[in-house]
Amino acid sequence: MTESNFQAGVETNIFICPKTHKGEIHKQYVDQVEVLIEPVDQVASLTINEEFSGTLRVKFVPKVPGAYNITAKINGEKLANSPLKIQVKERHRIQQFTGNRVKIFGQKGTGEAEFKKPTSICMDDQGHFVVAEFSNNRVQVLTKDGTPVSKFGDSGPGKLDEPQGCVFHKDMFIVSDYGSKCLKLFDSSGTFLRKIGEEGEADGQFKDPWGLCIDGHGNILECDYETGVLQQFSIEGRFTGKSVAKLQTPRGIAVMPDGRFLVSDDEEHEVFILK
Repeated sequence: MTESNFQAGVETNIFICPKTHKGEIHKQYVDQVEVLIEPVDQVASLTINEEFSGTLRVKFVPKVPGAYNITAKINGEKLANSPLKIQVKERHRIQQFTGNRVKIFGQKGTGEAEFKKPTSICMDDQGHFVVAEFSNNRVQVLTKDGTPVSKFGDSGPGKLDEPQGCVFHKDMFIVSDYGSKCLKLFDSSGTFLRKIGEEGEADGQFKDPWGLCIDGHGNILECDYETGVLQQFSIEGRFTGKSVAKLQTPRGIAVMPDGRFLVSDDEEHEVFILK
């Protein structure tokens, strides 16, 4: 078995040459291969594939840093150098920045590519940054280099009043508008389409609409900061459900690959996982 540099959360490849302790090469072995990686509960996505010249490639994802033991058997017999001990390190390609910036664009102001209290950011289907500005009462669309593309919500029938969150879905921008106590929908050019909801505490109403996301079925999920409730709407604007448990001050929401939701709670200083 051969090894290389291993990092937590990153797919790892181990190559196994099917030799016994006596140096003999197994001929028929693909269906009789066993690979055990311990600790078992810290391993994800384990697969075994035959490569060139009969070599086997073992792929897996170590979840956390630490020591792992890899035992390989063919026809019940351990291979040479088995078990193999590897050391998984912290993932070094993820960087944390505190005050240091890799790239920055924009400055405080009211002009193009200037911001006042940017509260939310997402990306559209063109790879543009979409920034909701609480104090400038608008949404700006910019390239990844910070070049202005367009802006909307600062005038007209869909005029925004202290927008909090913004998501892009199927050629539409969906904005949670604190001052108007509703969600506002705009097309991809920024033209106002319609609103969802009104002020209140009943189902389908809002006190402080904040974080937004779209689930895998095209439903809109919204955090109401003051009432502590998550609400669900169809893309047409129909109220279709809400959270059973009441949170203190839900602010941000994101969808996990398995369909559950991550919700950040301001006062609780915690992130909750909800179904």
